[in-house]
Amino acid sequence: MLGLRGCRLALFSRKSPRLQTRAIIEAAIQVRKEGIPVKPEIMIVLVGFPKELQLQLEVGASHRQASAGGKKAKVKYMVGTMIEIPRGALVADEIAKDAEFFSFGTNDLTPDLPGHEPG
Repeated sequence: MLGLRGCRLALFSRKSPRLQTRAIIEAAIQVRKEGIPVKPEIMIVLVGFPKELQLQLEVGASHRQASAGGKKAKVKYMVGTMIEIPRGALVADEIAKDAEFFSFGTNDLTPDLPGHEPG
């Protein structure tokens, strides 16, 4: 049902995550030049298997370094994921080996129960 969305779309079309990563790193460099401390958090979404996150880390790693290196600046950043599908929650311990942070999409992880009103 998830189809070609989130991290799977990023693996299919590698240009998009590279552009997004470049924009985040370059914005962080600019903000820091303005005297504002910054440590970006890059979130890889819809991860359901550890390998999905690992592949995204490989896609972005060289570009993050190139973006920062091209500006002669180093930017500390974190890469994590949002656990928003049950499959990801079941293997979160394995995903955690590569993720520097988690965000949990609890509304996506709770079933719609008859007679239960969200909120």
